[in-house]
Amino acid sequence: MSFCDIKPGSAAVTDQTQDTRHEGAEPPRPPIPDLGFFAGAPTPRDPSPGFGGSSPGGAPSPFGTPATSTFGTPAASPFGTPAASTFGTPAPFDTSAPWAETGQHPSGRSGWSGRARALVAAAAVIVLVAVVFGGRFGWQQFFADPVTPDTLLGMPKVTGAGTDEMANQMRDQLGDELSSGSKAEVALYTNGQGMGILLFAIRGSDGPGASSSNGKDPFAGWAKSQVGDTVCYSKPAQTPAGIGTTLCTRTFWRRAVIVVGLSTPSLAPQSVAQATDEAWDAQ
Repeated sequence: MSFCDIKPGSAAVTDQTQDTRHEGAEPPRPPIPDLGFFAGAPTPRDPSPGFGGSSPGGAPSPFGTPATSTFGTPAASPFGTPAASTFGTPAPFDTSAPWAETGQHPSGRSGWSGRARALVAAAAVIVLVAVVFGGRFGWQQFFADPVTPDTLLGMPKVTGAGTDEMANQMRDQLGDELSSGSKAEVALYTNGQGMGILLFAIRGSDGPGASSSNGKDPFAGWAKSQVGDTVCYSKPAQTPAGIGTTLCTRTFWRRAVIVVGLSTPSLAPQSVAQATDEAWDAQ
């Protein structure tokens, strides 16, 4: 077959093409389409990227101009200058909190008010007074033994076998008149010049065996007077040579002090009342 007999599109051409492929020849490449913008020479990239700017080389972007963002211009990078805050310029980390100088935190009260502190202080004082004086009061009324001081009105306490025996007898007689658990002490004081004082210091109360006065006032006919917290009764001497008697007493609940002044002439109630106060303060 001659080349002249081969016509385009004939079977011979087709067979020849298939034979050529079988022999390892590369298949013909398809034609390259028109690249348009991309067929040109590359140009340097614009240093200011962004979808809203011009494409490299000034050619229009194949994607078109992007629509304007509904959120406005995007904020600057968080690693650069911080964007302006809607609440003002943020405080630096080394700036103290606004309540640091005043010590008042905005989320709560600043602390106790002056009135509250005053009430707490007043309550503490009341409790302290109650504990100190209440404890002392209870001790004196129920546990502290009666005391006879060494001197009264400057006169010393008389001691000795005869005086101690007399004082013990008086104490026992007085104890019979008191309730169980009560206690009494008796002492005698004298200046050695016809003036003496007899002291009864008592802790307790009258007992069921106390002598009854049958409704009579034991101090009937005595002159009554009061000096401060002390009540006194005075009985004048029956004769010019007689011994006048003044009795003063000071009591509070389960404590009592009784002082009998014996003298010629009678001791003034003020003097015996002073001795009574001295004995009371010694308890």
